[in-house]
Amino acid sequence: MEVIEERGSWEERYAEWVKDAIPLIEKKDIQGAFSSYPFVLNRESMVTPGSGDLSAGRIALISSSGAFIVNSQEPFDSTNPVGDPTYRLIPLSTEKEDVSFRHEHYSKKFANVDPNVVLPLWLMKDLEADGTIGKLHDRVLSFQGYITNSAHFIDTAGADFASILRS
Repeated sequence: MEVIEERGSWEERYAEWVKDAIPLIEKKDIQGAFSSYPFVLNRESMVTPGSGDLSAGRIALISSSGAFIVNSQEPFDSTNPVGDPTYRLIPLSTEKEDVSFRHEHYSKKFANVDPNVVLPLWLMKDLEADGTIGKLHDRVLSFQGYITNSAHFIDTAGADFASILRS
């Protein structure tokens, strides 16, 4: 099953869209830029239903919050008009005060007070400790949810995510 069905057609529509959208995005006319965005429309689903008790499973946390570790990781490039397609790996041992967020498309007012609002790592660790969920994967995958080129993100990060989650 393809991650993006009819990918060639989507890439053509995206190429047309991005030419007109970038000037609007740079002028901060987000509504105008995205009024004609060519969303990926898949007819098939790659989602597989859960197979049992969460307390016996291995859980991975993937966040589109733009989380990164201050003083050891580069912040995401929030000035890129088509989004930053890179990702950061955040170890489970990371402390709340060591995390920050770089994402210009949501308010970080509450995330800055309690990172669990958008990156529930510390809540998940509590759930693991009390046996509600099984073992957490040893790293959180974090990316910036504002990425306009889905195909590029899948090509650059998708295989990495799969490999990391298998480890």
